[in-house]
Amino acid sequence: MSKDNKIVITDSFQAWAHKWGRIGTLIALIYMIGLPFVVLSAYGCMPSLGEVINIGTISILMIYIPVGISEAISYTPILGASSYLTFITGNIMNLKVPCAVNAMNITKKEPNTPAGEAIASVAVAVCSIMTVVLLALAAERLAEGKTFDRNIFFLFQPAEETGAGAEGCTELLHKESVAEIYGAHNLPGFPMGQVVTRPGTFACASRGVTLTFRGKPTHAAYPENGISPAAAVGELLCALPSLSNSDRFSGMTLCTVIGVQMGEKAFGAAAACAEVWLTS
Repeated sequence: MSKDNKIVITDSFQAWAHKWGRIGTLIALIYMIGLPFVVLSAYGCMPSLGEVINIGTISILMIYIPVGISEAISYTPILGASSYLTFITGNIMNLKVPCAVNAMNITKKEPNTPAGEAIASVAVAVCSIMTVVLLALAAERLAEGKTFDRNIFFLFQPAEETGAGAEGCTELLHKESVAEIYGAHNLPGFPMGQVVTRPGTFACASRGVTLTFRGKPTHAAYPENGISPAAAVGELLCALPSLSNSDRFSGMTLCTVIGVQMGEKAFGAAAACAEVWLTS
């Protein structure tokens, strides 16, 4: 705390990053919103207000507005000052957040610290640049008339972490009879610039499991009159490491707790139901 009792909440890097992050975000918003209007006006095909605002538009906004707000609330504490560049360049959950988190883990820096935010900013920037470079190199090769002796489709798989992305890609794979699929993913722990491969399966498939516990509600002052799922949930969480031990199975096993929700924040009522979310 300084002599005039003003609390310093950012260091010089964070102050610089927030200042230019806000300016960059404003410029990006103007560009993203303004460019379509310029193109539509230039070609004389500006739609009417009724054609833009309709049931379809409202339905899309009802999905993406809550998602956008929840992402900002969820990821900003992790990304810090790198949030500006992350939200401008997009593909947050599947690419930018894993890159930033892995970079901080490798360098042993904590989120919400000046060093952690600097590392995350560099990771997001490099990730964004590499994405553009890879697409530009492929486009340049095709523009020069060079061929790959086969049809190549550059396919972005969205919603990887939620498990919903692959289904959206299957239509193209079946339609074009795609025979070979090559994927690129960041892999921490290996020197930069290397391409790591292995025969067979590279990564395990996963399945989401939701376990629901239902007890009996009661007033918080009379817990003996109800049935709380707390004990059962606690025993399950403690027993999961031994239940998923590879000695019990023929192959590799892994079970990760994704989240637990029990009761609600009502201090006069005892918990009567709970959910445990697992990835196995």
